[in-house]
Amino acid sequence: MGNFGRERWRSACALCALLALVLTPRLAFAFDESMRPLLRQMSQEGVSAYQAQDYATASDKLESAWDLLPTAPIGLWSARALDKSGRLVAASERYLAASRAPIDEGGEKAPQEQARAEAAEERRALLPRVPTLLVNIEGADPQQAELSVAGRVLPSDFFRVALPVDPGLVEVSAKVGDLVETASATLAEGDDAELTLRFDPALTADVPIKPATPGAKGDSAADDGPKNAWQRPVGWIGVGVGVAGLALGTIAGFSLMAKYDDLGCSASTQCVIGADEAATHNTWRTVSTASLIAGGVLAAVGVTLVVTAPKSRSGASVAAYLTGAELGIVGSF
Repeated sequence: MGNFGRERWRSACALCALLALVLTPRLAFAFDESMRPLLRQMSQEGVSAYQAQDYATASDKLESAWDLLPTAPIGLWSARALDKSGRLVAASERYLAASRAPIDEGGEKAPQEQARAEAAEERRALLPRVPTLLVNIEGADPQQAELSVAGRVLPSDFFRVALPVDPGLVEVSAKVGDLVETASATLAEGDDAELTLRFDPALTADVPIKPATPGAKGDSAADDGPKNAWQRPVGWIGVGVGVAGLALGTIAGFSLMAKYDDLGCSASTQCVIGADEAATHNTWRTVSTASLIAGGVLAAVGVTLVVTAPKSRSGASVAAYLTGAELGIVGSF
């Protein structure tokens, strides 16, 4: 292999190594170890505030620590502070996140595993305490209305759905055209309440029905999901196999170049090797080339399948949640 060929091969291998790094899914973000003392202090201050029953300060401190590094112990104490602050829905989701938090290699493993187990157990105990509110509408089609719960606007699909909410006063309203109906309910922990907003059918008859929310039950986009459920897992398999191919091709290429260097090949010398060794080199060169090409193609196809896969709600439990400060969707995936 001439000098030009070796340089071209070296550049190709370097490029494929970069592609392998880019295409590999990131399972965790990089944590700056210089921040660990600050994180430790912030967490300790949050736990101390919790033990002093200053739950607002505890929640603020632990929330900041969780944003820096979402580990199970931080998530556990953060969820406890949210719970004591009356934010039960957010607490249940934080418990869930803590129970699934990856192990921080910079900390001790046993306490993290214990915190994950405690988070799962405390979440199970919390869930029956979370109140739910179901909002009905009469005299109008739900698709004619704009639903608002606790000051947050929800898709009309959430009429007649039991919504997890925080304890306390919850105000709801529905707007149909220029007509507005309101109601409210005060819920204690564990309550299940139901409200009905009533409109005069004669006044709502001419109000147009809005298009259904994309992905709602009966919507064609959602109906296509199960038929294409294979696309996402197959795509990820393609990405994994493709990255492995790129890695194999890169390793083989660099090994081949190192062998040429050991033989004293350079820009000013010719390489003289035996027939057997030449056959071995040719074999590895073929393996490297084929792996790089196949790996690149499979990774590209896999990424395309994952990106273009339709979103499906099958196999997932999803619900909206409402608090005085936020609105979101929660569930198990």
